[in-house]
Amino acid sequence: MKKESELLETAILDKNESSLNYFVKNVVICRKKLKVLAFSLEKAEKSKHELLVLFKKIKRITKEGIVIQSINDIVKLSQMPSIEKDFKKNKSLIGFDVFTYKKEIVGVVKDTIINEKNGKLIAFCMSGGVVDDLVEGYSIIPLIYTINRIDFKNENIIIEKGIEKPALLHQGGLKNLLGISKEK
Repeated sequence: MKKESELLETAILDKNESSLNYFVKNVVICRKKLKVLAFSLEKAEKSKHELLVLFKKIKRITKEGIVIQSINDIVKLSQMPSIEKDFKKNKSLIGFDVFTYKKEIVGVVKDTIINEKNGKLIAFCMSGGVVDDLVEGYSIIPLIYTINRIDFKNENIIIEKGIEKPALLHQGGLKNLLGISKEK
């Protein structure tokens, strides 16, 4: 699992793990499937074309970068009309407001968590606010059963009925650091 923020500015490497002088600029997500289609790239020297590496061309993701077979796996957006629509509408889910089905705000998406094997979004990291994050830590919202609807137009996420506090896991926070739990 990788956070979207960890993938941004990651180097693109060939099969020998040599740098190709490209870096991840954005994550291109299919809105219907909530799956990574490609990474848009930036080159050390500016290019007038929008460049991509398709997720299916990725061999592995390491600490050093994203490994592809060769520079031939990097394509121009204009060569990929099936992705062009998603690319033009591409908007990170980071910053989307999270609401209960009763339209009560519970937080803001701070990051997405991606399965690096198949590219599917599996969870969101949600902030409940500065104080809540400091005490409790970020909340992890699994996509598998907690999300009712993602509204790209209004930039918000509605969680399922019956789930008042969507977070099942917490990451960081003073309570976790100090070993303090809510239960006695």
